[in-house]
Amino acid sequence: MAGLTDSSGDLVDQYSYDPLGNLTSSTTNVANPFTFQGGMYDSGTGFYYTGSGYYDPANGQSFGCQDQGWVDPGAAPVLNTHVEGGHHRAEA
Repeated sequence: MAGLTDSSGDLVDQYSYDPLGNLTSSTTNVANPFTFQGGMYDSGTGFYYTGSGYYDPANGQSFGCQDQGWVDPGAAPVLNTHVEGGHHRAEA
């Protein structure tokens, strides 16, 4: 469960998610673009923008064009799989 408080500390928004980040219930009183793990939800794609790429809650995968420095909205997404401390990378 996550929530948003106002300047007085009162809870104004409340969100519940399943383990992959799919919204299961919410109570909202204030427009808030920052939702699951602080990402900005794009209702057009169903993805969260996390600052380093995109996250798809339908399958739990992250992807993006962070190595290219720009995103072509007409291009197919690039799936990046990085291994911490290693040099392994898969692109599909």
